Amino acid sequence: MLLERLREYALVQMADTVPPAGYQQQAIRYVIPLDLDGHANRPIDTSGPEVKRGELMMSPHAKRAMGIVPKLLADTGEYVLGIPRNDPTKPANPVRVAKQHEQFKALVLVCAKDAGDPLVGAVATFYEMYEPDSEAFELPDNYDPSATMTFRICSTGYPINLESVRT
Repeated sequence: MLLERLREYALVQMADTVPPAGYQQQAIRYVIPLDLDGHANRPIDTSGPEVKRGELMMSPHAKRAMGIVPKLLADTGEYVLGIPRNDPTKPANPVRVAKQHEQFKALVLVCAKDAGDPLVGAVATFYEMYEPDSEAFELPDNYDPSATMTFRICSTGYPINLESVRT
């Protein structure tokens, strides 16, 4: 009986503070605005004096040690855009970055098919058109490929917030 009441309390009272399974709160520095046809605009930098690493959001999370493990719809620029970091002290391996990007893209396409939601479909359409070497959009001047980024569709929503994506 007591455990049942605790469960009810957790479901009702703590719903906004406890992340869904596979999610955690993390700083999202860049948001790529897309329309429903998958066309992108310049990424928006959410960092500022108060939030140096970006806006905190609940987003998909996966533990990474050494292998290539993409995070669904929100990851670093190396995964999301296939653009290697430009750090002379820790140079990126272009072959590895290409694999990271391909696996991220493949995960998005599977999610779009399974979720059947137009917001995730817009991200999948973006990837049908996007190539890492293309001039798809202009990056912010202070763009950091190691920072986390995600997508927002038509100023209406973030696909990472959809129940079909969380499932």
